[in-house]
Amino acid sequence: MADEEGFMEEDVTGGEGLEVGQKVGFLSGAVIRILKWAALALAAIIFVVTIVVVTMNIVGANNPLAGAIPLSTEMTGPPPTYSYFKAIPELRARTGDQNPVTVIVSVGLGYKKDDNTISTQLVERMDQLHDTIRRFFGTKTKADLAPANEDKIKEELRRNLNDVMGGSPIQDIVFYQYNTVDF
Repeated sequence: MADEEGFMEEDVTGGEGLEVGQKVGFLSGAVIRILKWAALALAAIIFVVTIVVVTMNIVGANNPLAGAIPLSTEMTGPPPTYSYFKAIPELRARTGDQNPVTVIVSVGLGYKKDDNTISTQLVERMDQLHDTIRRFFGTKTKADLAPANEDKIKEELRRNLNDVMGGSPIQDIVFYQYNTVDF
């Protein structure tokens, strides 16, 4: 029985010759400390990166062009060349403001260079196009027509005119005159 008790003590204590507090294993205390600091540094880096990504997504949601890289003409090449339909006469429209202002515009409609089919369609629908442009500017406010919004106005007007034309024959819009006048 005494032999069995001695055997059981060896199993529980892990063998003979070990003192209390002595480390068992292949890693020393210094290596373990270094690994702890490395894990802490890695956790801090992951935390900071997560905060930055979340913040940029929140800020970027309000301004989709915040991270956009502007392209130069060296990278994209020159803009395409269009033929312009200039026969629509200068028009005047009143804005949809409480105190309306008058908008005076002369519009040129750009289409594929030397496309006689589109040119013919533009002539045939000139009155409809003129009316569409007049109504378009009648729905806008003076603030909508600010010079800073000119590209947005051109794109929206182009979509409206293409709806009248059917398809997308109008590729570009230029303003030869674009004024708002308070009376």
